[in-house]
Amino acid sequence: MKLFGRSKKLPRLIRHANNAWSLLGLQQSLEKQGKIQLAKDLTMQVKTAWERSDVSPVASCYCHPDAREG
Repeated sequence: MKLFGRSKKLPRLIRHANNAWSLLGLQQSLEKQGKIQLAKDLTMQVKTAWERSDVSPVASCYCHPDAREG
């Protein structure tokens, strides 16, 4: 995996630990892969990461169709 000039010794997950967008994306990815228990294990961490946010995203990217206001 190319890290665009960043050290491969420091994985992306460590560099962006507890990033709300990343955690939400990881949780949704695990759900789609059928790794339901792993996704559930992230629930509290995701909730904590978002608790001071001014948005409540439904997806890890606002480009997701469900993220658009209807």
